[in-house]
Amino acid sequence: MNKEMLVIPSTELGEDPEMVFEIGLSWGIRNFELKTLWQNRVPYISDTQRDYLKGLITDYGVNIVAMSPGFGLRIEATEEAAQKELGDKLPRTIGLAKELDCKRIVIFGFEKTEGVGMDFVIDKLGKAAEQAKAADMTLLVEPIAGNNIENAEDLIQVVEAVNSEALRINWDAGNIQSVGCNAYPDEYEKCKKYIAYCHLKNWYGPKKELRLIDEGDIPVKANLERMKEDGYNGYLAIETHTRWNRKHRFMPIAATKYNVDLVCKWLDEVGVVRS
Repeated sequence: MNKEMLVIPSTELGEDPEMVFEIGLSWGIRNFELKTLWQNRVPYISDTQRDYLKGLITDYGVNIVAMSPGFGLRIEATEEAAQKELGDKLPRTIGLAKELDCKRIVIFGFEKTEGVGMDFVIDKLGKAAEQAKAADMTLLVEPIAGNNIENAEDLIQVVEAVNSEALRINWDAGNIQSVGCNAYPDEYEKCKKYIAYCHLKNWYGPKKELRLIDEGDIPVKANLERMKEDGYNGYLAIETHTRWNRKHRFMPIAATKYNVDLVCKWLDEVGVVRS
């Protein structure tokens, strides 16, 4: 772990990038992961918006460390759909990422589709990894409920079958816990050698909802301690996601601030000083 590791995914703070950057900087966070801007998932923003975004990044002095275009997310596992992902969405994302000096793209494993197995996913993510490698970028596959890649075994199967340094894991313990697995330590220990990025959030099984980072079923601080011991030196994105739990005691931005402060405290306690 390094000293400037914290990231805020843009949707945790809103869809206006200027507001996102201003709030993040006021908390001491300079790194951001882009998702939806101006009601459109990246990379589908206008040329005018693209130029404005580039100007904001320069003016505010922020870093775009990852982009999440929704590749393979809620996308049916068909040849037609995959071609759109590989032939349009991914090349556009890579193009925007190059302009923003971003080296990481979060992707998913396509929606579970009757009659389609993991061979389809391996083939399509392999083709995606070829594009990323040619652009000197890394794809970070994220597990999520309802997709072909939900847990550590799925992650390992795909990453090892593709066998490319351009395809690594986005460790999202909250998503893995939500499908009934014991994210930490069990699932983490299985796939940790392929982790190159991390989403931090927590899941509370009895009510099937996302919670503050210290309120769910996952011992997140212990996971961070183990990641440090294992030599993880990548980014930690605070993806609170309680925005979808409106009965929560904090509103969305306040919940993310709570998580930022708590993670900073934990990092100090495990011996990582945030600059």
